[in-house]
Amino acid sequence: HARSPTQPTRPPASGCVHARLAEANCFEAARVWLEWYDRGARGCFLKQAAAEVLRSAAALPPSEKPSPALDRLGGLVRTRVARASREAIGLHDAMVGIAYERACETGSLSIPALDAKTAFVVRRVEMKLFAQRTEHERREQERLVRERDFLATHPDAFRAERSAKALGKLPTAAPVLEVNLFGGLDVRLGRDRIDPSTFRRQKVKTLLALLVLHNGREFSRDKLVALLWPESELEAARKNFYGIWAMLRRALATPAGECPYLIRQQQGLRLDASLLTSDVAQFDDVCRTLLFERPGYGGWANLYSLINDRFSDDLLPSENDNDAIAALRVDYRNRLVDALVAASLRLIAAGEEQEGLWFARAALQRDRTREDAYTTLMHAQLASGQRTAALETYFACRRFLADELGIDPSLETMRLYRSIIETETDFE
Repeated sequence: HARSPTQPTRPPASGCVHARLAEANCFEAARVWLEWYDRGARGCFLKQAAAEVLRSAAALPPSEKPSPALDRLGGLVRTRVARASREAIGLHDAMVGIAYERACETGSLSIPALDAKTAFVVRRVEMKLFAQRTEHERREQERLVRERDFLATHPDAFRAERSAKALGKLPTAAPVLEVNLFGGLDVRLGRDRIDPSTFRRQKVKTLLALLVLHNGREFSRDKLVALLWPESELEAARKNFYGIWAMLRRALATPAGECPYLIRQQQGLRLDASLLTSDVAQFDDVCRTLLFERPGYGGWANLYSLINDRFSDDLLPSENDNDAIAALRVDYRNRLVDALVAASLRLIAAGEEQEGLWFARAALQRDRTREDAYTTLMHAQLASGQRTAALETYFACRRFLADELGIDPSLETMRLYRSIIETETDFE
């Protein structure tokens, strides 16, 4: 029937919800949405409004607790999206499904996430949208680059003024993120060192270290959560994780307020390897050279100085609360000692006894619990004519094995000791 001229016109439901979001918060917006839904409002505009409410809920800090209104809205969305996924899901249903999943991931809803089949359908649409957006951004950037190059060769004040705003969107080169972990955390953006107090939260430091140690490869979100909070329930730990992730983004923000270094895709998280440099990558190069190659400029002496300067201390020595970091610390120490021992033996075999002695001593200095480090030093000392020093090394090894482990030296170590004694007897 026709509306009377005096009857007020109701604004669209989506407009009311968006206005309430701007005025208040997602909890109030959820109540407005439910009022419209209960009055019989349906259609794409209501799905758009629901997606906006859920996206706002997903951005809440972890301390905010779910509300009954949000949970009811989420339950209606979950039912609708599950029904729509049985056929060819529409864009609006997929978008609200994506927003629902985000809200569940951050703990903003206390109801279950989408079932596996529905989540797969929704994620597939999300991936297509992401690919389309990426392709559009790539083409737009190429167009702007062409326009900038044209303006550079065809000066035109009017055209330049008109294009200035659009060309300002072209990305500028972000400063390289440098993260050093050996001997303690040290972070720099370009030439500027980030104040250590920025990483006063231990979990923020640990998260950054884990990402750096993963060398730019993708980490699943739940694996990171389990490494950071191994004794917590997964859902509770997820809520804490997003707060720590946000703190890390702020800590690594450029002067322009952006953070191009942290990349989050679907359930995967990583650092952009093209913008990252670290002593962890340098450590891998050093170990590879010690094991298999000959050092370049400066030779073995330069490599020895580099090891003493950069890797004389353990990985994050003050991080004692995280089991994953503690295990990695031991692993990196063992890898370095393995490489130093191998380099020493290679040098001795090549007739470069003095250099072999340097690396053997460096191996034992880093780990006095390894018998192979003692025997390698004994080999280097014998090759250098230091029989007395080799005997002292043997007795130090035997004392350690007996006092700390209650065992005797290995047959190889005993044979090496007997060879020294027999050499002494022959000289007599």
